[in-house]
Amino acid sequence: MNELKAYLSSLTMPEKESYAIRAGTTLRYLRKIVSIKRTTIHPKTCALLERESSGKVSRKDLRPDDWFEIWPELAVKEIVREAA
Repeated sequence: MNELKAYLSSLTMPEKESYAIRAGTTLRYLRKIVSIKRTTIHPKTCALLERESSGKVSRKDLRPDDWFEIWPELAVKEIVREAA
């Protein structure tokens, strides 16, 4: 959640509202998940948050305990990168 918190901090209020809308959620919900550390975010929302932040907020950061099960293609990329 650190990436999301930092990203939101870098935005103006109108930008925060726009980001939330583009990600299919609300600013109120984003503030909630930043403040409650163990909130589980729906995978679709994670993907949208990542896309709409141009990768500044990652799915891996939003779902640190199970990202590799939800998005195995990311796990493969991680393995390939570590092997290089």
